[in-house]
Amino acid sequence: MQHLAFRDFMREQANWIERFSALKWSLCEECGDESEAHIEQKSAMYEEFRALALNASDQVFD
Repeated sequence: MQHLAFRDFMREQANWIERFSALKWSLCEECGDESEAHIEQKSAMYEEFRALALNASDQVFD
């Protein structure tokens, strides 16, 4: 259910998609082939999005 909430949230929030995309591009430049560093650095933003998505989905089902 969490992945669906995240997917739906990202589809509806263009500004968050742009933020996440910008972060991922900058991390590619900074981290290069270091996938662990890339994953670690984007985790905080992903968790923020996930919390927002779950909160939004809870409001829909209330």
